[in-house]
Amino acid sequence: MAVGGAIVNRIRKRVPPGQAPPEHWLDYASDKYSKSFLHDIKQILPVLKLFLPLPIFWTLFDQKGSRWTLQANKMDGRVTETFYWKPDQVQIFNPVLILILVPIFETIIFPTLERLGIKFRLLARMVVGMLLAGGAFVIAGIIQMQLDNTLPIPPPKMTAELRVFNTLPCPVNVTLFNGSMDLPENMKSIEIMEMAEFPVKGFHGFIPGNRSTFQLRVMAATADCQLSAEQESSIFRNVTLGEEQIHSLFLSPFQGKLGTKMVLEKKEKPKKGAGFVRFVVPFRLNTTSGGGHLVLINTDIAPNKIGNRYDLNVNRGAALDLGVTVAEQSVVAEQGKYEIYVSDDTSVNGYRRVGRERFEVPNGGVYTLILRGNIHADTPWTRHDIVAPSSLSVFWQLPQYFVITLAEVLFSVSGLAFAYSQSPASMKAVLQAGWLMTTAFGKI
Repeated sequence: MAVGGAIVNRIRKRVPPGQAPPEHWLDYASDKYSKSFLHDIKQILPVLKLFLPLPIFWTLFDQKGSRWTLQANKMDGRVTETFYWKPDQVQIFNPVLILILVPIFETIIFPTLERLGIKFRLLARMVVGMLLAGGAFVIAGIIQMQLDNTLPIPPPKMTAELRVFNTLPCPVNVTLFNGSMDLPENMKSIEIMEMAEFPVKGFHGFIPGNRSTFQLRVMAATADCQLSAEQESSIFRNVTLGEEQIHSLFLSPFQGKLGTKMVLEKKEKPKKGAGFVRFVVPFRLNTTSGGGHLVLINTDIAPNKIGNRYDLNVNRGAALDLGVTVAEQSVVAEQGKYEIYVSDDTSVNGYRRVGRERFEVPNGGVYTLILRGNIHADTPWTRHDIVAPSSLSVFWQLPQYFVITLAEVLFSVSGLAFAYSQSPASMKAVLQAGWLMTTAFGKI
């Protein structure tokens, strides 16, 4: 109120009766407030001016709860074989380091500097703290550059990607034709439950922004392999590809013929620290309809918690309508190890476990998991990585958290002490409020 009254009186040129024009603009409020009160305000104003750049520090500091958490989403949170750190849990580094570093600085580092005759004043500590905050983001930038090197590269213009998965009971040779011209990497041998990748680039007849049709030749790789009831050794199928798109083509037997199913994939890392898994079931489940449910259970996570259970519908009827025996379903699952169960009418609880081992979903990848018919084997599945999982450990963020915590110890603790020491007794609460205002503006 005193500041506001002084400003109004200064604008109106109002001088208290019997007084000469004041030397300080706050003296324009001397008709309503005591000189001691105005003197105290004059003392804290220079300190408040020093507070003006402080929100910049808090703006940087609070990035650990946003940008740094997003960075952790793209990192591997594995701690042990059964424990995984979630991206938003990494922030625990800061309070733990605070509890460790504050006593060390107050009882060891600062007293040692004083004994050595080095004057590390409060303002100097704040300056060093702000410089360290900048250094923390230099470290974060280096980590981000390493992460960017692991990001998948989507197909550029005039190209496409095709992955052919073999769910047939025998190995095959696959060739992709563009009219009468073979592509450079035109022939691949695919074992049972394996895949071949065709990077289709710069091919003739591909119209930008459009889709083009190619011929896929599937040949039996062994003499006892029958691709159809007519015992054909070579079968052609048309394959339509889109520019800058990723395609997965599943080969499967269907009523004595070769069936194919095309699925579009996304070549990007999943968000929120998870893995994208496409489950492929190329066989009939032991149910009346042949379909049912596929259930994932992570026993390391408590029931009813996120990531404990995922229930997928295996719609075999929809697959048969498309002329294939391949049923597929996808899920974005939390990082961890899962038991896999499928519907089984002969089982007591209606489900039978697939394999004896647990299936691991690494963080940050896109996977295609093909189940085999022999579900009693240890690992009756084959996992193919469309996007490689995150390989950089989340613990590489520890240096930047350590530096930003050092900055907080020097800047925040010293800043609070400076604000308290520089204010008159009647203005300590005001200066403390000004300090808290810098924190509030930095968080906006």
